[in-house]
Amino acid sequence: MTMPFQKWLVLMAITLAGVGLQPSVLAQVVEEEPGLDKLLEETTGPDAAVKQFEDSNPDIRTAAEQFSQRKFVEASETLKQARTANPALPPTGVILGTWHARVNNLSAARAAFEVAARDDPNDPEAYIVFGESALRQRRVTDADLLFNKANSLLAAFDSNATRKKLLSVRSLSGIGAVAEMRGQWEKAETAFERLLGIDETNINGQIRLARAMFNRGEAGGDKEAVNEAYKTFQKVHKQEPEKVARPEINMARLYQQVGKNNNAEKLVQLAIERDKDGLATQLAAAQWGIDTGRMELVQSCLARAQEIDPTAIQVLLLEGFMARQAGDYAAAVEAFQKAQQDSPSSPVVLNQLAICLAEQDDKAKREQSMQYVELLLKVSGDRNQAAGREAMLTSAWVLHQLDRKSDAFRQVQLAMSAGGVSPDSAFFAAKILADNEQKDAAVALLESSVQGNDRLFPNRKKAEQLLKQLKQP
Repeated sequence: MTMPFQKWLVLMAITLAGVGLQPSVLAQVVEEEPGLDKLLEETTGPDAAVKQFEDSNPDIRTAAEQFSQRKFVEASETLKQARTANPALPPTGVILGTWHARVNNLSAARAAFEVAARDDPNDPEAYIVFGESALRQRRVTDADLLFNKANSLLAAFDSNATRKKLLSVRSLSGIGAVAEMRGQWEKAETAFERLLGIDETNINGQIRLARAMFNRGEAGGDKEAVNEAYKTFQKVHKQEPEKVARPEINMARLYQQVGKNNNAEKLVQLAIERDKDGLATQLAAAQWGIDTGRMELVQSCLARAQEIDPTAIQVLLLEGFMARQAGDYAAAVEAFQKAQQDSPSSPVVLNQLAICLAEQDDKAKREQSMQYVELLLKVSGDRNQAAGREAMLTSAWVLHQLDRKSDAFRQVQLAMSAGGVSPDSAFFAAKILADNEQKDAAVALLESSVQGNDRLFPNRKKAEQLLKQLKQP
């Protein structure tokens, strides 16, 4: 492995030590060359930040070199030396686990975090990591126990104040997520209020607090709580107008979820009128239109977004999506290839290119789709994550289209054993399951995708037709 990768490992150690931003562990696969220069600029500053850290912790560079050479035992021993010299560093298992996770060695990552929990039982990070993993797998009770264990350990954690702050935010975010999944809105509200007491500008925390306020208000008939949710959305949008949708859009999504469709539609239209030149608003309104089956709204928002910035990757993705909706694969491929120029390793882009090529009659294009699948599985290979399951089912569909039916069926079995998928991928899985005499499983997938909603997705008509066919006696 090359020097940039070793330097990147050091940067990971910096973030874990609380100098930079905390990465999400076991949640994302990245390339071995992750654009270090840009990453440094966005977090800790130029190369001087790495040099300063290395000068204070020289064993970290040695451990990174050993890890990059796959000398994992040696790297572990070197990290232990580093922590003896600097007790404020995270446990050895935490650093190793993070490094393994970031190069997709997930079994080794989990083993390293288990070592961290065994050897450093008073350090909360391993419990937080396992709690986050449990949440992604929807093991809510496990997550609840793990986050509360971490939170109790944080009360007495005093070896590194900056790291304590970062870990506290993650722990409270997890506690809030468990409460959200259980519909315990007051508990969720309390968790996010505590989180914001630690990090008052945390965007995600503010948005989730507003959602908890809204749901508590709607459930209990408390109009003041609903109004407070709107005020919170206003505040966070004003704070980060380029990152956060307008308050009307956020409120519309919440009203839609509780079945107040008229309120939702009025708010979306109001957002579009108030922010005609806002690209983020047009894209957010278009996404709402996709979720609710408003084709004309999506088309009009796309047209306006193309006028505002035709080269933005989000605009190109929407353009490709709508081309797929219309069955125009050539236009879809063109849009997604333009998007790939801006983001070569985007799982969304690779996924869509693979599908567009696989669904064409041209055999050469179907075979070409496998190239994108191979790239896709490299960047999204963990089926415990939603992106990983989407990648596996796209792979299955490509194999199916190439007449490798048994391989496709095995991929579907692996992916569906790990969690839910998007409606588009559910159609692929259902078709393959039906072809392998798994009728009941196929019907259940299709029903969950097309019944009780009007969501737009390119294979919706095919999914409805297949469901009707499978339900015939």
